[in-house]
Amino acid sequence: MLLACCLMACNYTHWDDVDQAGAPEPSPRYKWYVKANTSPFTGWGYEIYMDTKPIITQQVIPALEGSVPFKTRKDAASVAGLVVVKLLAGKPPAVSRAELDSLGVEIQAK
Repeated sequence: MLLACCLMACNYTHWDDVDQAGAPEPSPRYKWYVKANTSPFTGWGYEIYMDTKPIITQQVIPALEGSVPFKTRKDAASVAGLVVVKLLAGKPPAVSRAELDSLGVEIQAK
């Protein structure tokens, strides 16, 4: 339920691509947005925004070796929602293979 609520009010960019020193602290006072989009790797990725500032752009599935995109838009949005929940809790946005499995993310073969 928390993940569903978060997805209704969330947007994202890949944490490594952001100058973290200039990034605002994650806070519930900001509006968060999640946007699933097509990936240049022939699949889906996501972006996370805090208000209008892009924070994370993820074009491939985190926690996997190589450049494997999400198979479905739903999978990309589910993982993006999990990342927002982590950021709001003050945790790193890293996602593990176990978390991907718990969300039911389909892993496509390269």
